[in-house]
Amino acid sequence: MSKETIETLQAELADTRTQLEQAKQQQTEHQQLQKQFQQNQKLLQDIIDNSPLVVFVKDKAGQFILTNQVFDGFFGFVDKAQVIGKIDADFLPEAVAQQNRQNDLEVFNVNKPIRSEEVIPSSDGLHTYLSVKFPLHDADNEPYAVCGIATDITERKQMEESLKFSEQRFRDMVENLPVGVVYLTEDVFIFNKSVELLTGYTLAEITGIDEWFKTVYQENHEEVRAIYDKDKQAGFPEPAVVPVPHKNGSVRHVEFSVYASEVEEIWLLRDVTDHERLRAEQEQLQGELIKAQQRVIQELSTPIIPVMDRIIVMPLVGSIDSLRAKDLMRTMLQGISDHRAKIIILDITGVSIVDTGVANHLDKTIQAARLKGARTILTGISDAVAETIIDLGIDWSNVETLRDLQTGLMVALQSLGLTLRNRN
Repeated sequence: MSKETIETLQAELADTRTQLEQAKQQQTEHQQLQKQFQQNQKLLQDIIDNSPLVVFVKDKAGQFILTNQVFDGFFGFVDKAQVIGKIDADFLPEAVAQQNRQNDLEVFNVNKPIRSEEVIPSSDGLHTYLSVKFPLHDADNEPYAVCGIATDITERKQMEESLKFSEQRFRDMVENLPVGVVYLTEDVFIFNKSVELLTGYTLAEITGIDEWFKTVYQENHEEVRAIYDKDKQAGFPEPAVVPVPHKNGSVRHVEFSVYASEVEEIWLLRDVTDHERLRAEQEQLQGELIKAQQRVIQELSTPIIPVMDRIIVMPLVGSIDSLRAKDLMRTMLQGISDHRAKIIILDITGVSIVDTGVANHLDKTIQAARLKGARTILTGISDAVAETIIDLGIDWSNVETLRDLQTGLMVALQSLGLTLRNRN
């Protein structure tokens, strides 16, 4: 074998060795890449498996190519082979599977994320999921799969439905209350049917607090609004009865109460028109009754007793003040005129206190009777009263006084030329 041949073979052998080393290096790099890919894939799977949300990926045919443990646990899958490569129709009712498929296709059509609520049956009943589906793109930016991330909002939906039901019941209750209710915030002004009945206006006619005063009170709205603002600054201290004009021109009396916070107010309007009318009638009746009682008391306190022709007796009981003294004089003068009396017997047996004021009142009464041409006899002066008159230095020397009413009657009869005879 020639030297040239040997050198050629050695060169070829060196090339082969180089190629083998390169191939070995490429295989090592490929193994490293494959291992890195597997690690990344496992990392991704670990991340989505530990997510509290439902995560899945489907290809354009609707086949599952990725799911997480929440997804698998919901449907009871214990092995990925039970779901990977399957479609919705393999384990969901037909109607649900068709709706899910339509949502997936819409993602491919619009090529952007969409949000939707999907109802999925489970062993413990229907579950509502808030789902966000978005397309996954290849190197050419073409969508090749749809990824879904879903949150179980079943409890929230149930709470919303329960709250909605409770709110509706509350609205129905408030709407049918016999008391007017107005609720207002910076942006809201609403009221119930009772307010419509009180004012004659609907919500369409009154859309805010300014419209309330302008519409209901019209030309007086500024004055009423000023009162309202003043009460608001004071914190609405107590309920007040206010007039509320009706659309038909009538006026209702309304008890107005306000419960306010920094962000809202609640007005309570109670129609007390009938109550106010009854109260006014009661006050009027009470006033008339008091006047009638005063008249009766007045008549009883200064009675006129015509005992015989031209003789009247006025028995006095209790204390005599300036007001009663005027009534006494007026009654006595009227009695003189009505009975054409010539003699008046003032019996003070029932008057326990006689002072300077009482004495002056009696003196004026006697003088008034004298001006009417009548003689006045004062009877019933007790020992205590007589002693008081002396102690006070009151001069009754010009007053005709007798011990008791019987003596006074006898003197009165004698002055008229009459006498009392005992038939026995």
